[in-house]
Amino acid sequence: MPLKMIVDTLDDVPEVLRDQYAKADDGKFKLAIDGIEDTGALKKALKAERDARADFEKKLKAFDGLDPVEAREILTRFENDEELQLIKKGDTAKLRDRWTEKMRKDHDVKVKALEDAVTSAKNTGSKWQSRVLDNAVREAAAKVGLHSHAVEDALFRARSMFVLDDEGNAVQIRDGHPVLGKDGNTPYSPAEWLESMREVAPHWFPAMAGGSGSRQSSSGAGNGQTRTIKRSAFNALDPKARAAHFKEGGTVIDDPR
Repeated sequence: MPLKMIVDTLDDVPEVLRDQYAKADDGKFKLAIDGIEDTGALKKALKAERDARADFEKKLKAFDGLDPVEAREILTRFENDEELQLIKKGDTAKLRDRWTEKMRKDHDVKVKALEDAVTSAKNTGSKWQSRVLDNAVREAAAKVGLHSHAVEDALFRARSMFVLDDEGNAVQIRDGHPVLGKDGNTPYSPAEWLESMREVAPHWFPAMAGGSGSRQSSSGAGNGQTRTIKRSAFNALDPKARAAHFKEGGTVIDDPR
């Protein structure tokens, strides 16, 4: 009967040959033959290599379709990104502070943009109101026959006296309510105000024989009509208006006593 290379127990081996077997690490007995290499270790190594390869291939499937270059860039970014490092270290307090600061800066940017938009809207609204108010005064100036050279002066004064109501009409506001005109029903208008300026600023109106608001007298033969205003009215004028009055040949008379 041929001898077995490996046996579980020496009971299966003739007694005279038992000393030819040596006990292995696994508890079995192997026949010791000179010139024949023990392949057990090689088989173990081969099995270990095959298992390692199978495990590697299994893990490699998880990276199917992944660009190695992009993967390295992601890893590099992870290593260099401070917030990712804080997450990795578990430093939530510092991470929370960084996120809070980012949100604060983002909030400040949005608030600044909103404030700029509001300021721009206010500026646009102010320009629109000024333009509408000026147009209302110009319309009233044409209606009452204001002299062309006096329009700018009238506009300057009207801007400090009138505002626009919700309907876009030029009105005067006192104690939160529109000031009423002579009729007691409608608001005091730029046209009514300009009419009241005939006595205060007669130089605003063209000289007309027999016209109201300015006293006229002849300055001499062939020189036409010269406009005259009372001293009190003249003193109430600003320097520009006084110069315009004299430039047009106007004179000043003392108030009657």
